[in-house]
Amino acid sequence: MDIRMPGMNGIDATRHILRKLPATKVIILTTFDTDENVFDALRAGASGFLTKEVDLAELRRAVEVVAAGEALLSPSVTRRVVERFAHRPGLPRRCTR
Repeated sequence: MDIRMPGMNGIDATRHILRKLPATKVIILTTFDTDENVFDALRAGASGFLTKEVDLAELRRAVEVVAAGEALLSPSVTRRVVERFAHRPGLPRRCTR
């Protein structure tokens, strides 16, 4: 799924598809990897978020990973998500078990 498409953007399309077919797995594949797009796509239910710079082997692997029920983000996106999560106020500094 791309972010920018004619008629309906990919985030709204993802939300719509998953509302109708909740077992569907969606991978966003886009050049528009802003934080806003990443988090909106994840909130909409996307299972993956990749930039179009991904090579064919990585894309194939992403499809396999997501089809198996896991989630996958491009490494640059993962880094930003972790950084944003780690710097949120009020989060515990360490895990307790």
